Amino acid sequence: MLEGKDQAMTDHMRVLMCAPDTGTPLSTDDIQELTSGLSSALPSADVEFCAVTPDGVGLATRLSEIRKDFNSDVVILPTTPFADDMQKRLIPSVLATQSADAGRTLLARDAGVDPAMLRAARARVEEALQAHNQAAAPHESLLMIVGRGSIDTDANGNLMKMARMIWEGLGFGWAEVAFVSGAFPSIEQSLARAGRLGFKSIVVMPYAILGDDAIDGLHKRVMEALGPSAGTQVLTARALGAEDHVVHTLAERVNEAVAGNAKSVMNCQLCTYREQVLALEAHGHDHDHDHPHGHDHTHDD
Repeated sequence: MLEGKDQAMTDHMRVLMCAPDTGTPLSTDDIQELTSGLSSALPSADVEFCAVTPDGVGLATRLSEIRKDFNSDVVILPTTPFADDMQKRLIPSVLATQSADAGRTLLARDAGVDPAMLRAARARVEEALQAHNQAAAPHESLLMIVGRGSIDTDANGNLMKMARMIWEGLGFGWAEVAFVSGAFPSIEQSLARAGRLGFKSIVVMPYAILGDDAIDGLHKRVMEALGPSAGTQVLTARALGAEDHVVHTLAERVNEAVAGNAKSVMNCQLCTYREQVLALEAHGHDHDHDHPHGHDHTHDD
């Protein structure tokens, strides 16, 4: 387990992990492993999971139940990789109905475009490659990064940005982004282009923290889209899950929320002058962060 930069900043708190309720059950194994990992990283927190329905009723009910006998901080922690409709609209609408008398109810920010999440994706891709001794070299392979898809174009765009950085950092010959549903391109549309490029193998990386039947069925879906005569090797990585860097990132988001430091002014985590980042590690900049590159790194409101 990675060491977090900050320990939990309150004597006791409740962390309510959330994901959209899409009608497809999420992986109970992934939920349990992430709950266990966060409980270890945040020893002063009770961690549980709640699916957020489109009407928000389930979340509101659970918050009311918690508040009956708990008057310290409750932190709502999104487990979607990027801020989407759930985090931007559904959860705030529920919080607007909650009384502040019983204690603070805080919304943590998303994992987002973050160096640690890049490293988590790299770990999953390398794990898939190492599991297949006959895997083609990365430069002879296409990397397909698959997101769930969102009505929020900003969330979809952040996946495109992460995909580019993972691609360059791992040295794949090409990369495609596809979405399980709800956004363009679909897996089939993406493969229609990728199949014409002639790569020996395709490495499928599901960029989701929690798996479900759609994520678990990606390998089969890709094989069906390629067709039996394609002759292309397909390797499928695991979902991000409770990978150490993911747990580390989510624990930091909880501590930021409790401390009131959500870094909401600007995300400078990927500045090439700040720290070595996957895909930016070879740039050779001085990392003392003393540089005139046109923007302020102050995160105070």
